[in-house]
Amino acid sequence: MPSTRLTFLSAISLMLTIATGGLWLRSTIAPQVDFFNVISANKSYGLGTEHGGIIGYLQLEKPTYRSNVASDIQLVGAGFRYLRITSDGMRRYNLALPFWLLTMVWAIIPCVWMSRRMKAHKRKHNRLCQRCGYDLRASSDCCPECGTAIQDAQ
Repeated sequence: MPSTRLTFLSAISLMLTIATGGLWLRSTIAPQVDFFNVISANKSYGLGTEHGGIIGYLQLEKPTYRSNVASDIQLVGAGFRYLRITSDGMRRYNLALPFWLLTMVWAIIPCVWMSRRMKAHKRKHNRLCQRCGYDLRASSDCCPECGTAIQDAQ
């Protein structure tokens, strides 16, 4: 039987999966949503949605930043985007993650939870040991393989 902690994490993860799926759907039919933006004299950052993904940015201003820096990075593909762009007086970092990735990540824990529940149910239904899977049809009080006490099937 799955632990209470896994059940709790699975419930939280399932809610995050549903919320991410909702944001994903909304991002395809509605304009961009900014969750927050912080703007100060030399630094600004924020988090929001874009079509099919979530994006975070950080922008720093310093007089020493110059255009066409060799260390600028642009990694783009499969909905991912990481940019580090420098121009005169400013450096900007962008990280965009696609909603399909976030949805899949959040769905892992509920899938593990469901898999364990189905395995425990199958073992109980087929009168197998819950711990090791040994056939208990000929046993009465404990599993001869691992010594686990046999729970009566209900």
